[in-house]
Amino acid sequence: MVQKIRNALDKVPNLQPEYVFLGVEEYTNYPAPWWARASNPWHSQYVARQKAAPILQQPFDILLVNAWELMVSFRDVARRIPSACMMDFVPATINAQLVQQGFGGWKRMLSHAVHDRAFRSAARYFECFVPMGSDCAGSLQHDYGI
Repeated sequence: MVQKIRNALDKVPNLQPEYVFLGVEEYTNYPAPWWARASNPWHSQYVARQKAAPILQQPFDILLVNAWELMVSFRDVARRIPSACMMDFVPATINAQLVQQGFGGWKRMLSHAVHDRAFRSAARYFECFVPMGSDCAGSLQHDYGI
């Protein structure tokens, strides 16, 4: 999907996109502190912020991210400029899937509460949401009022 988005954006006249892609190697190139490694979303957010830091020093007109974790990472940028997010899932859909698979208990509840709160906080700064499936779209509407 990321390559399709890039191909489409590269064809838009007078658009000069800057891309920040996270690959497996970035987790080695930008080692995270222990607290960021405590959860996968925190780890991704930390690495994304580190990699994007030089680009964020430049002026730009719009922000497009492709995961809810990146919404949280770049909510400060989204406060200043128009921002959109494409996503396959949100914290509520991830939590529902994990609970259905038998991953419950207080750790699951705590993890969900922390990530759900961060998503809710970041979401208010994004003007456009592009869910990639009906589960995500339904959760955005039902669970988050978007």
